Amino acid sequence: MILQQSGPAFLSVSSTVDTLHRTLGNSELEKLHNAIISTEDDSFIWELIFSLIESKSKPQIPVPANNVQNTPHRRNADILTATTLESGKSQITHADIDPYLREELDGHIFYDSKDFFDTFFPAKACVSRLFQEAITSGIYTPDKGWAQWPAPSHQNNVLRFVYSATESELTGIKPRYSYGTSCTSVIVGKDNQKLYPDIADSNARAPPIQFWDQVRVIGELKANNKISNHADVILQTAGYVRQIFQSQHSRVFVHAFTLCGDLLRAWIFDRSGGLGSQLISINKEPELFLRVFCRYATMDAKDTGFDPTIRKSTSDTSYSTLDSSDSKKTKMFLKPQAIFSSRAIVSRGTVIWAGRTNDTPCADWNYAIKDQWRHTDRVPEAAHLQAAREAGVMNVANYIYDEELGSISAIVRRGLHSGNCKGTKQNQGSLTTSTGSTSHSSKRRSDSLSAGPRRSKRLKSQISRPMMPPPLFPKPDTTRQPTYTAQPSARKSAAARQSASGPQSRVLAHKVGITTLGSKDRERSRLVISPLGKDLTKFQSFTGLLLVFRGAIKGHRALYQKAHILHRDISINNVLIDQITGDGFLVDLDLAINPRRPTASGAPHRTGTFDFMAIGVHYGHLHTYRHDLESFFWLLLYLCIYCPGPDNDPLTSRAKLKVHGLQETLFQTIAKLRDNIAAVLKERAVGKREFREATIAQTHPHMREMFGELLMNWRDILFPMDIKLEETFIGTPDDENDLYDRMLAALEQQIPAVKMKEDNLRGWD
Repeated sequence: MILQQSGPAFLSVSSTVDTLHRTLGNSELEKLHNAIISTEDDSFIWELIFSLIESKSKPQIPVPANNVQNTPHRRNADILTATTLESGKSQITHADIDPYLREELDGHIFYDSKDFFDTFFPAKACVSRLFQEAITSGIYTPDKGWAQWPAPSHQNNVLRFVYSATESELTGIKPRYSYGTSCTSVIVGKDNQKLYPDIADSNARAPPIQFWDQVRVIGELKANNKISNHADVILQTAGYVRQIFQSQHSRVFVHAFTLCGDLLRAWIFDRSGGLGSQLISINKEPELFLRVFCRYATMDAKDTGFDPTIRKSTSDTSYSTLDSSDSKKTKMFLKPQAIFSSRAIVSRGTVIWAGRTNDTPCADWNYAIKDQWRHTDRVPEAAHLQAAREAGVMNVANYIYDEELGSISAIVRRGLHSGNCKGTKQNQGSLTTSTGSTSHSSKRRSDSLSAGPRRSKRLKSQISRPMMPPPLFPKPDTTRQPTYTAQPSARKSAAARQSASGPQSRVLAHKVGITTLGSKDRERSRLVISPLGKDLTKFQSFTGLLLVFRGAIKGHRALYQKAHILHRDISINNVLIDQITGDGFLVDLDLAINPRRPTASGAPHRTGTFDFMAIGVHYGHLHTYRHDLESFFWLLLYLCIYCPGPDNDPLTSRAKLKVHGLQETLFQTIAKLRDNIAAVLKERAVGKREFREATIAQTHPHMREMFGELLMNWRDILFPMDIKLEETFIGTPDDENDLYDRMLAALEQQIPAVKMKEDNLRGWD
């Protein structure tokens, strides 16, 4: 059966607005009409439209008043997948990354740690000698400061000053690393983002610095000494840190600094966020300045932030020593290039290598070694895998070995915390937002960053929803706190309902304690599993892809019913192909739970995979087995849109997507939206008529020929029409076996049909 395109090639907000128009009352239409006529601010008009969309969305199942089993959802920079940004652009820009980075870092950046300098830059006699030499030679005078401090303080000038101030002490020290600048050359990141960091301490043999894997310490310079705490400075620095983490897979933490005018702040970034020192003037505290820059140039690999448990072997590989229960030590050799690494800073920081116990060139890579930083309140993934093994669960990764490697508070921050810092001030140019699901709402930080004219007072009073898309750099309202009130909707999350009763103000860079704002400690763990799976997009045949889905769904069912473990993160990275059997199996049980647990884990938030998230989860419903089965549906749809066929690279360029008529896919659209709006668009996409006429038309013709009928059958099973409510049902049926059976039966039915089509396949482009 070939499903021909008979409608628009992609879903758009306009199609949703068309449906909205048919459901609005006269008063609501008049409000929208007046807004369009009386304001030139398009962003406010869209704000009103999105608010009305949310107000019209009706719940299919009630949201529990005390949803204790769900941990709040939060997005981070890992959402920048091929479906969101890279598919539409040749490179990622600050405008692309900053909104996600800002949301990710919000509540996780702290400064004014009193003991920061003594912890990371201890006083040394050699630095005191260097300072006395500076006074004797006239380079520094107490009344005027550094005689050679450049004006203006541009990169090359500051670089020359740092060299002249520290050269006499650093001469002859080995290893000694050089400061460099990329102001005349670009450093291209792993995601093709082009960045120009001001100053970097690197291991490059000769300037300029060309690759992020050469950067040890990163610095950002600004001529203005009043903007050290401004969001744009912090975001820019964090953007560089993100590239370092992404390029240096054995990196545990990253040192950074900002030098705004003559004001210096040292930073350390890890998977919990950023912690900054007190702000010092290098002219008033010159010896402390020398301590910092001499230390940056001479730190060993461990103090710089590299993993001391991974060592270089005699070949091109690295290895880690595994300590077994019988006191035997086994070397696990790691393939040089990681299979996967997280893009986000505040995250589990997952890195996965291929591994083997024999380092001979012909030896197979049989293992996957996974390093990550989990919240200490979460159950370790190893415990779930061991429980699955004991229950005899198949089609789930096999547990081999695990170990704990220490916490951020102990091995990174070395006992430092920000509880000894001063209270928050609202006049420092930091970002201020409302908590909960309206966390994006705010005013712009400065007039120069404003996207358009200010809203009229009359229109502003008509709506209390925050603007969509979110502004990047809001500024605090010095006259009063914002009073956003969420639109009444039972589909909102608990966090959204709480924010409606009175949001709390929160800034990007805080001067309050970590524990005060609920930022939890993270524990680093290393897990060894087998087999080493193959990426789902590398399926060898259409029939083989169906077998992979069958195996993964059976594995999910056994995991849930035999081991009482709910996966909760079915995604393209977590369903893999067994390279020997060709069967599908599940990995990554980081977010898995025992559905019978009485309370949430205590972790501050969880980050599922936005593209594949079930509609009910977007709305904040209690996560059930049915939502994971829905994620399998979104995963197959994703593959049908982005994969042209077996063993092909996904279509990750807009030019390629245009071949089958797409300007923007459903997944690209929803990635830009808040949870509730994403849910509205997804719900419309699976409407019976919309799915057949528009959604299915986004898929690649080859994939539509093979899997279109299965997608429609799964749609009918997962989203039946609720006769009473006259709308699509997105709730969880009581009979779990019935839903599993029908999903698998629909899949089994397609296997012989797809195999026959595949056998007869001839002459496809």
